[in-house]
Amino acid sequence: MFRTAQVENRLRRSATTTVPKRMCMTIDAFIAAAFTALICPVSAFAESDPEVVQSRYKDCMVMAEVGYGEDFRGSCDATCIRQSGRSELCLSQHTRWDTGNCTLPIAEFDRQELRLERAKDRCLKELKAGVTTPP
Repeated sequence: MFRTAQVENRLRRSATTTVPKRMCMTIDAFIAAAFTALICPVSAFAESDPEVVQSRYKDCMVMAEVGYGEDFRGSCDATCIRQSGRSELCLSQHTRWDTGNCTLPIAEFDRQELRLERAKDRCLKELKAGVTTPP
C-alpha cells in the first residue's frame, strides 16, 4: 500500500510539473554544448555562484521526477498493449495512467525506483561537487 501512495504522489508532481523553458534547447544549441563539453575541461562548468548551483540542483530533481512519471506511464502503455493488443486505446490513456488504473509488475516497479534513486544521487553528487550539468 505504501508503494502505491508513493507512486501516486510522484505521478501527481510529475503531471503538474512543466519543464522550465531554459532547459529546452534547439539542436544547434545542443551541438554547441556538446562540442564545448568535448574541448573544455570539466572544471570550466564549475559554478562559483551557490544560487546557480542550487537552482540547477532543483532543476535536476524536477527532471528526475518528470522522468519517473514518464517511465511509469510508458510502462503502463506497454503493459496495456501487451495485455489487450489495442495500441490506439492504450496510447490514448497515456496522460491518465495512475496506480488506480495501472498496476505494474514488481520487477518493473523496482527498476523504475532504482532509476529514480540513481538520478537523484547524481543530482546530489553534482550539488556537493559544486558542478552541475548545464541544462
